[in-house]
Amino acid sequence: GVPQESALSPILSLVYCTDFPVSDSLRTKTRMYADDTALWTSQGTARKTEEEIQQQLNKIQKWANSWRVKPNDRCLREPPRLTLNNRLISPSNSVRYLGINFTHTYSLKSDLQITLKKVRNQANLLRQIRSRLAGCNPQTLVHTFNIFIRPLIEYRAPFYASLPPRLQNQIASCE
Repeated sequence: GVPQESALSPILSLVYCTDFPVSDSLRTKTRMYADDTALWTSQGTARKTEEEIQQQLNKIQKWANSWRVKPNDRCLREPPRLTLNNRLISPSNSVRYLGINFTHTYSLKSDLQITLKKVRNQANLLRQIRSRLAGCNPQTLVHTFNIFIRPLIEYRAPFYASLPPRLQNQIASCE
């Protein structure tokens, strides 16, 4: 019930984040950044993994209900049966965290393809602007590129530095 512009907002945000449930286990971690939350564990068996994650999800559900937060519940050989708000979390081969797409094989190739598609779409719009506005100043086009296209690649640059050279060349040729 407190507006975002309120002087109480920063204090409430700190309370909100510090109240977030953390695991007691050394092998299970929960991290929160802005509106993204990650939960992972490393256990000896699938059954123990399932139990540990479900226990933590129950804590998160209780926390979310007390803060009136509605989590997005999109989520392995035999998938664990985990629930959030009494709904089964369906298995997924990829996850999006902090805007980056990770696959079950930890490959960034799918994220690269998504990024290249976005860059090409934006570049096509820039080409249309250039052709329709024959008197468009080249500096305006460069400025537009630097504002709308380059950030799509630069945001992911730390991740893409680990890609093989042939995939890095795809970025360079698209750019």
